[in-house]
Amino acid sequence: MKKELLRKGAIISIATMLIVIVAIPLITGEGNTRIGCYPSSDKITVGEAFNITFWMSADESVDSWLIDLLNFNETILGMANANSVSIDPYWTSGFFENGTIHNNEGNITGIQAFIMTGSTTNTTIFTVNFTAVKPGICHIILTDAEAYSGGPNVLYNWYNTSVTIYPEEPTGLTTTTVGQNRIDLNWTKQAGMDRTLIRYKTGSNPINITDGTELYNDTGISTSHTGLNPGDTIYYSAWGWNETAVLYSMNYDTAQGQTSIPLP
Repeated sequence: MKKELLRKGAIISIATMLIVIVAIPLITGEGNTRIGCYPSSDKITVGEAFNITFWMSADESVDSWLIDLLNFNETILGMANANSVSIDPYWTSGFFENGTIHNNEGNITGIQAFIMTGSTTNTTIFTVNFTAVKPGICHIILTDAEAYSGGPNVLYNWYNTSVTIYPEEPTGLTTTTVGQNRIDLNWTKQAGMDRTLIRYKTGSNPINITDGTELYNDTGISTSHTGLNPGDTIYYSAWGWNETAVLYSMNYDTAQGQTSIPLP
């Protein structure tokens, strides 16, 4: 039996795989089917991979769906790069397309699938794999989507999500003892960092950006801790800060140092 997937301005024939241009008006959803998405994690560090899984809750027997336009990088272009789109195996038994990724525009177009027997279950429909590139809030927005149940568009609503991308923390935080009253610190800045915040205390390393006492908050890669007493042991923690996204790194690097003890 020949079945067809309706889309704006076109009919895709599964029997022939031909696209025939016809005049079809814009169809608004006439059913109660919903599409939504959720991230593998809503907090990511620059350089890490994450994915967004899209699901469909169908009240009708849906046999096809189409994502005409999926936007990402809404606040800062290049915040994340899409690497691949994977259609769920349930929907690959018929006709399907993984769409076209446009990282330079921050969107994916033409993700779709069609099966011969409609689904009325809650099901995963596809997953997009991303790599975090720049700090900020990456909004994942379904801008144009449709779902069909052998005729009109039955997609009633869709739900979007977002992922916060944090700068990396500084690495290689080291201390060097310089006499009885001074400890020098050095570190390496990482991706997404504009400034480095260093805090210190005695007994243990600071565990957040308000714990302990601030020693340094600037753009360099070294500083000195002076005015210490002989034999002091100091614990340091360092975070990265991104000016554009107004975000500190989720993680931090640590070190400890001790001033010299005078000989008896």
